[in-house]
Amino acid sequence: MEFNKILSIIIVIFTFQILGAEIIESIVARIDSRIFTFSEIMQEAAMSNMENGVSTDTEIKNELKNSILNLLIVRDVLFLEAREKGISVSPKRVDERIAVYKSYPDFEKFAKLYSLTDIEFRIIVRKRLIADKVNSDFVKKNGRFSPDEIKKRVEEWYDFLKKKHTIEIYSIP
Repeated sequence: MEFNKILSIIIVIFTFQILGAEIIESIVARIDSRIFTFSEIMQEAAMSNMENGVSTDTEIKNELKNSILNLLIVRDVLFLEAREKGISVSPKRVDERIAVYKSYPDFEKFAKLYSLTDIEFRIIVRKRLIADKVNSDFVKKNGRFSPDEIKKRVEEWYDFLKKKHTIEIYSIP
């Protein structure tokens, strides 16, 4: 009888712990073996807000979260393409861009909120710059076309690059 009481108490405590648990992170997409988390969407939104002089505390609507996820996927595909072709950016260029971010009023709050180390932030900035370079090079090669034609070619190119990878998109909280 005593054993049943103890077991019942343990089950009740365990149940309360499970019900009281908070989801800390959510996977929202996957490209090959690389996962994307909800925090990355929010982090990207905050970085974009900093770049545009908007508070990093600004609420992000669901449709914008979906657009940001798509941007992260495209950026990662472009980065993979750059890596495959040996395209990089100079450490000096990365340092310059990091200095720009660090000059934003919300940078310290942003870095603390996402617990970013200097190395982690450097990797994020480097990947962004490399993806931007690959994209810019493609647009320059197609510069003889009208803006609408360039946009169409870029979208087709993105689709082509995405097909080289296994991409899964899950729900965004």
